[in-house]
Amino acid sequence: MKKYKVTADPRVKTDLQDAKDFLESKQKGLSKKFFKDYKKALKKLEANPFFSSTLQRHSLSPI
Repeated sequence: MKKYKVTADPRVKTDLQDAKDFLESKQKGLSKKFFKDYKKALKKLEANPFFSSTLQRHSLSPI
């Protein structure tokens, strides 16, 4: 099976930093859980970029 590489707009880095700051302001350590789930979602997307189901909890879905 072919593996794909996910690329993102450079502005994503700023958005992720904003998310980290926000989550840490709400609860210490919460951003670590978010980034763990984010990396898991990226791996799923790399493995199958043509999936059509919604990922759990974060409501990520293909456009």
